[in-house]
Amino acid sequence: MVSGDIRITSGRLEIFHDFEWGTVYYGNFDDYAATVACRQLGYSTGISLGNIVRTGNGKVWLDDIKCTGVESKLTDCVIENWGITSRYHSGDVGIRCSNDSTKIIIMSQWKSQLSVRFRHCNSPTSVSGGSDCGTDNYEIKDCNTDNCPGMNQEKVLFIFLF
Repeated sequence: MVSGDIRITSGRLEIFHDFEWGTVYYGNFDDYAATVACRQLGYSTGISLGNIVRTGNGKVWLDDIKCTGVESKLTDCVIENWGITSRYHSGDVGIRCSNDSTKIIIMSQWKSQLSVRFRHCNSPTSVSGGSDCGTDNYEIKDCNTDNCPGMNQEKVLFIFLF
């Protein structure tokens, strides 16, 4: 992982299984699953970024993961499909991990050279003339400055499954 702040990091989730790297498909991969993956990586909490990360290669190892959020590793969750060959890497999941117990996620990632901003709506409150989302959901907006985080970078979070 490459990150300036070790309390928060994000990127494409990849796993190592049967001596081969692969990705996780974003279908049904929610914040509970992201929290479990982040906990396995040594963080306390996480959110799913959906499929807004750069695509990986190799196998798509996992799909349809159902976690409650209390599991200690992804293999403790209900996994409907292992080693899926019919899924494309355009559905590779990204996660954002944090050691912040309030689970506030403010900035990040990329999609084809376009940086995207994430924040948990109404938390934190708006600064610099911004506005609240008006809901308790997550907001995704294009970053509109020249120094957007994540620009021209690729981050991958790795989990080893044995």
